[in-house]
Amino acid sequence: MVKILIEDYEYRKHSNFMRSINDEQFIQYKKTKGLVPYKVCIVEVCGFSFQFHSLIQLELCLDYYSGKHHLYSRLPVYT
Repeated sequence: MVKILIEDYEYRKHSNFMRSINDEQFIQYKKTKGLVPYKVCIVEVCGFSFQFHSLIQLELCLDYYSGKHHLYSRLPVYT
């Protein structure tokens, strides 16, 4: 089951690992010294937790995980 939370940004709690993709919300938050609210979307699914700081980040993640991925396989070990 998917759990979706919207939280206020906290510097120590919400790292933006996709900062290079879109960091506009943080830049605006920093310019206004916290007057403009900064929301973070946290999605918990299958034991994983994803943090999204923008809609673009969410869309890119959906595109990536909607594609077909090859499962990890090990090479046979001969004794």
